[in-house]
Amino acid sequence: MVLRVCPSCDRAFYTISREYCPSCPYCRYVLADRRTHERIRTSVEFSFSNGGPDREATLIDFSTTGARIIYQGQSLPVNMIININIDEVNIHGPAKVVWSQELNLMLSQTGLRLLVKSD
Repeated sequence: MVLRVCPSCDRAFYTISREYCPSCPYCRYVLADRRTHERIRTSVEFSFSNGGPDREATLIDFSTTGARIIYQGQSLPVNMIININIDEVNIHGPAKVVWSQELNLMLSQTGLRLLVKSD
């Protein structure tokens, strides 16, 4: 079972697998996995900046075009541009927040689209 979150109504539900793209049982929005590149799972600590002081985060997975990070604090707003530098996987430069979610009172996770492709 895989937990999915509907991008339309923001409600969570379970599906059979990641490959299965159902419609949301609440609002009937059709989910589609738009990832075109394979994700590589990892756990790399790094810092990012978004106009203020640097913030600590952990890279959870990445591809040549995107990344998912977890960090302390409130979720970042969609469309915000942040700067990331992750030497271990050679990702450097700006990234755009495409989705963001608070996991609990202390942690948030964010999906990023890399604006400069990683190597």
